[in-house]
Amino acid sequence: MLYIQLNQFIMKAEILITGATGKTGGHTTRQLLEKGIPVRVLSRKRSTIIEALEKAGAEIAIGDMLDITSIEKAFKGVKKVYFTYPFVPGLLEASANMASVAKAEGVKLFVNMSQIITSKGHNSPSTRQHWLAEQFIDWADIGAVHLRPGLFLENLLVIAAHSIAAEGKIYLPWANGKHAGIASSDIARVIVSILTDNQPEKHIGQRYIITGPKSRSMTEIADVISSIIGKEISYVPITDKQWIEKIKRLPPAFNNPQFLGHAPALSEDIRKQKFDEVTDIVQQIGHIKPMTLETFAASNKDFFINPEYSMQLIDSLY
Repeated sequence: MLYIQLNQFIMKAEILITGATGKTGGHTTRQLLEKGIPVRVLSRKRSTIIEALEKAGAEIAIGDMLDITSIEKAFKGVKKVYFTYPFVPGLLEASANMASVAKAEGVKLFVNMSQIITSKGHNSPSTRQHWLAEQFIDWADIGAVHLRPGLFLENLLVIAAHSIAAEGKIYLPWANGKHAGIASSDIARVIVSILTDNQPEKHIGQRYIITGPKSRSMTEIADVISSIIGKEISYVPITDKQWIEKIKRLPPAFNNPQFLGHAPALSEDIRKQKFDEVTDIVQQIGHIKPMTLETFAASNKDFFINPEYSMQLIDSLY
């Protein structure tokens, strides 16, 4: 059996992946396994997703990134790491723990998931924390590569699919702000390419802004989804306060202090066109054309048509 207890490490994987039950970590793990590359997954607990990855060939290490002693053995033999932390409180402690253990174990490449707008003076506590996390990951001298993706296309399924299916409307406080949504599977392509590059030194120290292929306003996004599902969809601007109230009805993945503190600043950045950027990082490093909104909407058409189906998705996140 490939399941590894923390006191039983006879493993061959040199790559450690966090967040494997989430979007980018899950795709990264599967893409590496498809290439026949040994992978070790760090997870807080066992789950159906973790068991499926184990059956696919992943080594499983159980540990909590907020408990430094519980992750130390997970790093044995590891040379490369992909680190991502969910949008919940604890980012700074988890970043410090991971960087400290990586330093002690001689990790040479540490791919860190950050944010597209990252600065020390930002209005969002989360964005300031990501900036600070980048600094001490750099100081650890563990081969840091920072990824700064735009908004995930998958977020549309949580924040907009149900109102689209039930009312034909999208409610967000983003006015005419534009962004180039990116699929998590495409971000994973970039991560995998970096982790498997024969010349990783060319990535070390880089801060890659990763976006989808086209920047659009919410009105334009509504028009695209309309054309895909054959139903008129409209974008309805709301206030930040109204959006916060809607977020409070979502699962803890969104309805938590970290995201609630981030949401108003995120909206302000979008309204000020700070997300209106398109880069070619997916094609340049991931060697694939990024998924279009049209393809994403068509692939997830049922969520935008059936209110019960979209609600089941939201319920599954609890």
